[in-house]
Amino acid sequence: MKLIVTGGAGLIGSSLVRRLLDQGHRVLVLDDFKFSYSSDLSPRIHQDISVRFDYLLKGAKIERCSTLEKLRMRQLFSAFDPDCVVHLAAIPLVSVATRHAEAAAESLSRGLVNVLEVVRDAPGTGRFVYVSSSMVYGNFQMDPMPENGPKDPINIYGGLKLAGEILTKSYLKATATEYVIVRPSSVYGPTDQHRRVAQKFCENAILGRPILLSDSNDHTMDFTYVDDIAQGLFLACTHRSAAGETFNMSYGRGRRLTELLEVVRQVEPSVRLSSEGIDDSDRPTRGSLSIEKAQRLLGFQPQWPLERGIPIYLDHLRGVHGRLAGAV
Repeated sequence: MKLIVTGGAGLIGSSLVRRLLDQGHRVLVLDDFKFSYSSDLSPRIHQDISVRFDYLLKGAKIERCSTLEKLRMRQLFSAFDPDCVVHLAAIPLVSVATRHAEAAAESLSRGLVNVLEVVRDAPGTGRFVYVSSSMVYGNFQMDPMPENGPKDPINIYGGLKLAGEILTKSYLKATATEYVIVRPSSVYGPTDQHRRVAQKFCENAILGRPILLSDSNDHTMDFTYVDDIAQGLFLACTHRSAAGETFNMSYGRGRRLTELLEVVRQVEPSVRLSSEGIDDSDRPTRGSLSIEKAQRLLGFQPQWPLERGIPIYLDHLRGVHGRLAGAV
């Protein structure tokens, strides 16, 4: 099978690409290579990028292309003639979308419409996988939260992701292209560069910096190791029963940040805490996602609880791939 993965050089995309390549599929990666949305452009970032290109993406065809470049995308799609398209390219962070709403709309809505326009005009594309977010639910009103639970986003990111789900269904309704919608949650793991909470906790622990945690921001999150979401997306691309469905894909267990802290502390006992307040007013109250549907229809079986994923991630950060080499 031939697949195009937009945003395929990112954290989730590169792990999915590796899995697809290892199973004998041909992959074209489209990415604009805007890897970091922070001010950290140090050698640590470049080391992780090297891991992605030297290992995870090795064997894929890679083209630098933004989803805002509609004509170029059309040319690349036409030449490659994909059987399946996975759409991951988007601003990846709630905080960035909150600060830069217009840029977020460009990335999450206009970019998606461009891809859908191209897919709609590519009759050979049998399946389109849209990667949404658990942020579409807003404050969880059920725990675990099923796919058909109430959706009431409280931030711009969640609102745009939910709009993307509707656009995907609407655009493809009158075509022969099947859609699959996937909602991940709190993805973490080696080569992450966006300063999500698991990365912050682990890096600060290694570098001897305080971890900001207090009673007021001890949130519950369904942490998902990157290999688990890569497995789920692989099934979304290849499994017959995925067609026309929406799936939660996470580990399936809500964990408080104090639990994450304790898992980190088991490996890094010298963790320091700070109760300094942080502004997280754009974060919904969350819990566990129900993954029963993905388990039942697709055979999705996550393998990475925090107790297994965090030690591997900490090893990576200590310098197994040079991520923090010389930084301590």
